[in-house]
Amino acid sequence: DHDLQRCQYVTEKVLA
Repeated sequence: DHDLQRCQYVTEKVLA
């Protein structure tokens, strides 16, 4: 559904 949004959220969490 919102893979892009989830990907961005995960990326930010991983980058944090």
